[in-house]
Amino acid sequence: MAIKFGIIAEGITDVWTIESIVEGVFNDGQEDDLAITTPLQPKTLGDPGSYTLVFDFLKSGRLQQFLEEPNSYAIIHLDTDTVGLWSEYPFPHEIKEVIQKIPRLSGRSHDKISEAIQVIIEFIFKIIGKGANTIANRLVFAIAINEIECWILTLHSCKRTQDDKIVACLDSLNRNGFTIDPNNKAIKNGQFFRPAIRGFMKRTEIERITTKNKSLDFFLQQLNKLY
Repeated sequence: MAIKFGIIAEGITDVWTIESIVEGVFNDGQEDDLAITTPLQPKTLGDPGSYTLVFDFLKSGRLQQFLEEPNSYAIIHLDTDTVGLWSEYPFPHEIKEVIQKIPRLSGRSHDKISEAIQVIIEFIFKIIGKGANTIANRLVFAIAINEIECWILTLHSCKRTQDDKIVACLDSLNRNGFTIDPNNKAIKNGQFFRPAIRGFMKRTEIERITTKNKSLDFFLQQLNKLY
């Protein structure tokens, strides 16, 4: 039976990135025995996504509905560069308390990445609410520190100092020839974005970069357990 992944992500380019990684891990870019869907329909390329869309989806009960399908798994994505804004969402007090526990990460905070991911997972479980533990083994977490472009940068970094970079990764990609968002207006250019993530569809490339970025490595470890 084909394995089915549902991607719940902030925006369309996040979906593209995660989809490419899943395809690379499971079948080296081939389509056999793998189904990928988007239970949370992402916005169009010219319309920036948002963490609020993910929060809305997790609260809605639609996650549990999707996971009623046999052999299905949900990939939940969040970028952490917006953590400081998450408390503005109308969460109850007990969820906002968890947000306050999330370490704020800068370029020198690599030792706190694992802690941050674990607290964010706790936060996600709180949002899902009652019954979250019953679907825990069907959840895969794509927590990008600080933005998913830092994962993409691992494919293209030519300096060791860029391998575990967690800040200004979009700027670095733009300077490396991928004019993804030249004006930093969160409007991604699909013409350049697609080629930037193409390497993820090759398992050999994924194996080459797997330890370069801690949050990417955490995501890959989860996928490999299902492989």
